[in-house]
Amino acid sequence: MIEPESIFKHISALSELGSSVARTEIARKAADARHGQPGGSRDKRDEIRGMWATGNYQSRDVCAEQECSNLGMSFSTARKALRNTPAPPLKPSPCHAAASRCLVGCILN
Repeated sequence: MIEPESIFKHISALSELGSSVARTEIARKAADARHGQPGGSRDKRDEIRGMWATGNYQSRDVCAEQECSNLGMSFSTARKALRNTPAPPLKPSPCHAAASRCLVGCILN
């Protein structure tokens, strides 16, 4: 059983830190500093979003699966970072970008 005296000491130690609003503000600033540092979670989020925007992946799941280990993040975190991102612009097929005539017999020529 916890002794009431130890609880009182714990509460008095917390009250020395200041009001709950002040403690909340200190904690918020610490979290912002941690996530915003170079190589932090915000940098990783921006990096995987940039990879998705290249258009080299067929789906957000494939992008997250292939790149999460390179960035040092879990698949679910990588996938969450790609939520609500716009679809990358479509790349023209190689046969239409390089030549005026398609060599594989596509229907556009």
